[in-house]
Amino acid sequence: WSGTSAADNWIQMLSNRQARPDLYPRGMKEVSDAAHQRHMKLQLWFVPHCIDPSVEIGKEHPEWLGEPYDFSGNYYSLDHGDPKVNQFMIEYYTKIVRDYGLDVFREDGRPLWPSDNKPGRIGAVQAHYIEGYYAFRDALLKNHPSLIIDNCGEGGKKVDIETISRSILMWRSDFQCSGNPVSISNQLYTFGLSYWIPLYSAAASWQWNTKYDFRGAFAPSLVLMSAVSDLNQKWNQIDLNLLKAMLEEYLSVRDAFYGDYYPLLPYDAGEDSWLAWQFDQPEEGKGLVQAFRRSQSRFFAVNYLLLHGLDPDALYQVTDLDVNQPQTRTGRDLMEKGLELTAKEKPAALIVTYQKIQK
Repeated sequence: WSGTSAADNWIQMLSNRQARPDLYPRGMKEVSDAAHQRHMKLQLWFVPHCIDPSVEIGKEHPEWLGEPYDFSGNYYSLDHGDPKVNQFMIEYYTKIVRDYGLDVFREDGRPLWPSDNKPGRIGAVQAHYIEGYYAFRDALLKNHPSLIIDNCGEGGKKVDIETISRSILMWRSDFQCSGNPVSISNQLYTFGLSYWIPLYSAAASWQWNTKYDFRGAFAPSLVLMSAVSDLNQKWNQIDLNLLKAMLEEYLSVRDAFYGDYYPLLPYDAGEDSWLAWQFDQPEEGKGLVQAFRRSQSRFFAVNYLLLHGLDPDALYQVTDLDVNQPQTRTGRDLMEKGLELTAKEKPAALIVTYQKIQK
C-alpha cells in the first residue's frame, strides 16, 4: 500500500510510509472512514525501522543511518536507543496513526541495533535499543489508547514477555506463508505458545480440504489466508462446504481457547504419535479437548486423558463433535479415569467439548 508507485523496489516500499497515490489518490483516511462506517477496523503493515537512504526518512536524515543489512537490498535500520531518533519515531508514527485513522498497527521486522562490540560495554547498545523499542510502543499506546499493535516480527521473532505485554501476535510464524498444510507445525505452535501467551492467531488456508488441517489451526484467533497468486487457478479446488462447516465449528468453540491450558500428552513432533490438550473455562463450567492422531500412528485410541480443573461433584455433558451423542460424566470421573478417544482413520483430529450441567 505504501511508496511512490509500483516502480518502487521492495526496500523503497518498506521505507516509505505514504499511501501510494496511484492506488489511494485521496489518501488512506478515506479507506479507514469507509471501514469504520461498516463497523470494521483498518490494519496497515509497517516495518518501522526499515530505511532506504534514497527515500523519506533515510533521505531526510542520512546521519541516522547505521550499518547496512543484507535484506534484499540496501537496508538500514534506525536506532531506538538514540533518544533523538526514538522521539522522532514516536512523533512520526503517532501522526500517521491519527491522520490515517488506523485501528491496528501491524509491526513487522526484527530488532536491528548498531554494532555492540565495544570492549567493556558489550551488550550496552542492545540494552538501550530495546529500552527505546519498548518506549516507542508505550508512547503509541498512550497517544492512541484504542490502538492495537500487531506484533508480526518476521513471523514470531519478537515473542518476548515485554513485547507481548504491549501487543498481540496475529501472525505467529512465517512458516504459514505458503498456504500448504503444516498441520503438525500448527499443533506444536499451539502446544508451546499456550503455556504463556493468552492471545495469538494461527493461520488456515482456503485450499485445505481436511478437518485434520483446519482443526490443527484452531486457536484463540484464526487468520484465513491464501496465496493470492494461486487463488484464481485453485478456486475450483476449494471445498466451500467444508470451509463453511469448519469456520462455523471454529466460531462455536473459539472462546474455549481463552481458558486455562493443560497439555494432556507430552510434546511430540513425530508422525507416529498422538498429541492432545485441554482448554478449561472454570467460570463457565465448560471447555474442550483436542486430540490428533498423526499419519503414521499405529494406535487408533488413546486412554486415560485425565482432565483438569473440573468440579468433582458436578455432572458434565461430554460431546464428541463428530459423533454428537452427548454423554453424562462426573467431574471426578473425568479427572480420575479420563477420556478414551478413538480415531479409526489417520491422520485424524478430534474435538470433545464438555459443559457442566446446572442442577
